[in-house]
Amino acid sequence: MIGVRFLAVLLLVGGVTPVDGALPPAWRKPSAAVLLEGGTRLAVANEGTGSLSLVALKSAGDDAGAGDSRVVEQAVGRSLTDLAAIPSTGWLLATDAGTHELRGLKVDGDAVVTLGTAPVAKHPVSVCVSHDGRLASVASLWSRCVTLVELDLTPAGPELRPVAVLPLEFNPRLQLVLDDRRVLVVDAFGGRLALIDLAERTVKPLRSLHGGNVRGVALSRDKEHVVFAHSIQNPLAHTDFNDIHWGMLTNNVLREIPLAGLIDPSSAERETPVRQVGQPGFGAADLAGLAQLRNGNWAVLSSGTGDLSILTTPAGISARISVGARPLSLVLDDRGTVFVVNQLSDSISVVDPAGGAVVETISLGPMPEPTPASRGERLFFSAKLSHDQWLSCHSCHVDGHTTNGLADTHSDGTFGTPKKILSLLGTRDANPWGWNGAFRELHEQVESSITSSMQGPQPTLEEVSDLTAYLHTLRAAPPVLDPVGEEQVESVAAGRQVFEREGCAKCHVPSLTFTTDAVFDVGLTDEEGLSKFNPPSLRGVSQRSTFLHDGRAKSLRSVFEDHSHQIPGGLGPQDLNRLLEYLRSI
Repeated sequence: MIGVRFLAVLLLVGGVTPVDGALPPAWRKPSAAVLLEGGTRLAVANEGTGSLSLVALKSAGDDAGAGDSRVVEQAVGRSLTDLAAIPSTGWLLATDAGTHELRGLKVDGDAVVTLGTAPVAKHPVSVCVSHDGRLASVASLWSRCVTLVELDLTPAGPELRPVAVLPLEFNPRLQLVLDDRRVLVVDAFGGRLALIDLAERTVKPLRSLHGGNVRGVALSRDKEHVVFAHSIQNPLAHTDFNDIHWGMLTNNVLREIPLAGLIDPSSAERETPVRQVGQPGFGAADLAGLAQLRNGNWAVLSSGTGDLSILTTPAGISARISVGARPLSLVLDDRGTVFVVNQLSDSISVVDPAGGAVVETISLGPMPEPTPASRGERLFFSAKLSHDQWLSCHSCHVDGHTTNGLADTHSDGTFGTPKKILSLLGTRDANPWGWNGAFRELHEQVESSITSSMQGPQPTLEEVSDLTAYLHTLRAAPPVLDPVGEEQVESVAAGRQVFEREGCAKCHVPSLTFTTDAVFDVGLTDEEGLSKFNPPSLRGVSQRSTFLHDGRAKSLRSVFEDHSHQIPGGLGPQDLNRLLEYLRSI
């Protein structure tokens, strides 16, 4: 084991704590990391505490007996979801989902100084910086937009000035700077893509990927290909042993697309066949961060199994290296060392890809005693509940939400009847469960999902209880529309009157659950004749991309205009617009 050099101390609220000071127990939930000072330190953004951890890294020449890497920490905000460096400055940008701000930061010796903040659209989850360091792009998950922020690089630090808000047709998460003027934005749940032109400050929709749950995107070293790490869910496959065992239900892949072909569909450049990660007997659920190594191989994380895989070219896996719990992102230094951010074990794994081994595990600090909900969170994101670790709860219910795709589970008692994957956000108030309302208790649905939908081993009573406890912590997705101004408030109020007049409240009872404890015949049937369905809650309905039991409606407007859902006579344009405005505010 290589040795150590200490370069940082701990700065907490109220002053500097010596290097031998104890860190308090906390669920830090690290989200991203950036190398500092020529790769001698690592800055880690913590989503759970809003703090920034500074890690003094070992030097290649240190001896094995020199000790362990040292971690220090400072409170910065409320919930740091991403971190990026401003080129050639030593300054950092962090997105804070707790305050809905972009923060400019400077690591000054042992201190982290906030140089400035700027308001951005609510729920920011990622930030990237243009090559010249003059413009930042901030993606906001539930606001469905990107905020462009100009960076005036003064001697005292960057002055942050929001200059544009660009709406998107999907919920964004990952971003990738492609060149001097273009940024790729990726769907957080499905496979949609968009291109931001930084100079023109415009959005161009791109093709959609065949798949979803995209948690890794990177440029190849030659800058000519974009590689996505994601899953493919087959709505025609059954949730039975055979289809799961052979990777037919959920496949976890790398998809490489030539940059020219991604931007211009008429280009002669075509993508290569997807590369499956995992195999029968040893799946690789929920791929996440990835990067191409100097030798051309790819390092890719499997957050569901807690592994880092080294993929050789043109095909093959040279190593699968166990790291921490839910590894989400990685960083490479100039020596080729990989630093893996493990969100649910509050740690950094230092990996030697050539040797195929973890050379050090760096704890970011002590964690509290586990609770039922914290244990359930680990289970939710773990593929160990499924047969051969092909999938986890998160695979279909991304971050508790949904891929917006279809799955042919046996929860309705039949196969050949794929149904829309429902969001689990706010599910504690959505009883009964299942499209046919077969499950009267949430723990019954949880157990069935493990043993039937995932073909996993029989869970213990504690595991079912813990998972249920975690699901109870998931709040409904916030609405896209936050009414502002008298005109918009009045429009929403008028829409509620339409909602009540048309009898929508019979199935979707306001104002807590917007559902009811019954099933209803809404004039639709599935392939086996099922005609009574459990009405999903309308909480956060504006954050979904498809609607009705089989996803046949591709927008909320289509529910009424194309399918006349429970309004046989239809609605006039004004009433429909008012109703949609109300639904977008729930």
